[in-house]
Amino acid sequence: MFYTMRLPALLRRPNVLFPQMSRHFLRSRFPTGQVPGNMKVARAMCVLFCWLRVLDIITLTAKGIVELAVNKMVEVEPTTDANIEHGTSDISDEQKSPYDRWRAKRKGLSVTDLVSNIWCEQQNEYTLKQGFRRRTSEMKRGSEVHKVLEEQVHTIEEVEITTKEESWGLKIFNIYQGLVCLEETGMTRELPVFGFIEGMFVSGIIDEISYADPHTFNPYATGIHESETHAISATDAKIAYLSDVKTRARRSLPTASQKRATELQLMLYRQLLFLLWKGEVDLEKLLELKHLDGNNPFSDGFIARLGSLTTSVSLETLLESNSISGLWSLMHRQLHNSIDSLGDSMGVLYRYQRDGSLIGRQNINNDMDQLQAHLDNTLSWWKGKRETVGVDIEEAWKCNSCDFAEKCTWRLSKLDDHNKSLKSKHK
Repeated sequence: MFYTMRLPALLRRPNVLFPQMSRHFLRSRFPTGQVPGNMKVARAMCVLFCWLRVLDIITLTAKGIVELAVNKMVEVEPTTDANIEHGTSDISDEQKSPYDRWRAKRKGLSVTDLVSNIWCEQQNEYTLKQGFRRRTSEMKRGSEVHKVLEEQVHTIEEVEITTKEESWGLKIFNIYQGLVCLEETGMTRELPVFGFIEGMFVSGIIDEISYADPHTFNPYATGIHESETHAISATDAKIAYLSDVKTRARRSLPTASQKRATELQLMLYRQLLFLLWKGEVDLEKLLELKHLDGNNPFSDGFIARLGSLTTSVSLETLLESNSISGLWSLMHRQLHNSIDSLGDSMGVLYRYQRDGSLIGRQNINNDMDQLQAHLDNTLSWWKGKRETVGVDIEEAWKCNSCDFAEKCTWRLSKLDDHNKSLKSKHK
């Protein structure tokens, strides 16, 4: 971004504007009065000195303008109860809610955020404090398996974006493209979804959506490197079913805690897709939250790039949809073209990380009561309405693989309680 500044005419001749400065310069540089014989040189030196003074003035003025602009930006948002709730009040980090401490800048939660506390809430808090999750070799191999699966149905291309509106436009266009793929082939993978749950913005990426019921589909019929299609006839109802793929370092199925996290993760994905499909995601609320202009047109290069990546929509249609609001309408039309209803059946495929071979599968049914109970519990923590809770003593085996076990206050307090209990029994 560039700014232009037009200087007044007098500033173009600083030796006229500041004659005193010129005389001061000559006296300070030649105190004996022996001015160089070449007056052009003397005048040039005067002009240079004066210009340096002008640049100092401009710099100070610009600094004042920037400070004024920053002050005005701060003054735009008055202190209200809503601001205090979202972490804009002057309180310490320890007093803020987990959301205000670690997710307020992102202005939302991910589906992963909402299920990460199932394994161990205390471990999740330590991870958030640390600021990153250590990426293991198993995670890398898992990502490679997911990449192979995605590339069976999508070609990944880079798109240059120049504004935050284009960034969100690309996200919405990716949803549109994924829905077209679902309608044409009966399956799509890595579909972004988002919406508002309990007033909080939540986003995620669905591993797989297809027209095949995961409870009846035979996953052993195809290998990881074989493309799958679940196309249906034109007269069949387009019922969308969600599936997830989890990779395992060992050829064994996960524990109950891990299975429960996956179940709730799929239910959350389904709920977000349902909200989009029903038209219950408030675009104006989203635009306000993310500070976006829904009617701001995209650049010509961005629209041309999108047009070059698809044959499912004409360039004329893209030009007519040349904004977030325009692409939003395009996406919603395709949602109802691709999906007649959402199935309650969901499934998880577990694959071996080393070669992608299938270990087993888990059938899941959508349970809104179970999902609501989990949301009530986890959102109360994110909003700071309750304290962090670690694992029970019966699940202390989880601590054996935890990076924070040595300093975990929850673990140490539980051990202390357990030792006191043993001593009291021996008395």
